[in-house]
Amino acid sequence: MASADRLALLASVKARIAELEEVPSDRIRSVERHELALRHAMLRLVSGTPGKTDGALTNENLCAEAEVARATMYRIRSVMDDWKTAQNTAAPDSPGALREQIRSLKSEIRQLKDAHSEERRSLLEIQQVLVQRVQGLTLALNHAQGDGKVADLDLLRRQKNKKSGAG
Repeated sequence: MASADRLALLASVKARIAELEEVPSDRIRSVERHELALRHAMLRLVSGTPGKTDGALTNENLCAEAEVARATMYRIRSVMDDWKTAQNTAAPDSPGALREQIRSLKSEIRQLKDAHSEERRSLLEIQQVLVQRVQGLTLALNHAQGDGKVADLDLLRRQKNKKSGAG
């Protein structure tokens, strides 16, 4: 997604952090404290400056960065909504985006290898059919020309293998 979306998200997260930080410490509720921790963690992850994780935009990393239980994170709906937006507007060079790109490319490579193997099998089958048809046409030509010598290719191969094995 566009960097403008990412910048807008960062601005809204920073604005909410500012609102929460204005609440006096003796009046801040537990939910607001957790939301503040989650939003600071979200800001670090989206900005690409994680402190405690690898920086991937995953729910596990958000919880670890904020040092908040997963259940607590899921209870704060506004954080989860912003987090989903953050995951969808990830910078193209963020670790999470790069991991996703690697997974996608590995999957594409696997598909191409499978297609290549299938094509190779198909071509080998076609080659075998063509070899048999050429052999049949050669035998038919020899017979039509009245040539008494009809070569048995299997016999010639066995004789060749015996010579190369003996020598």
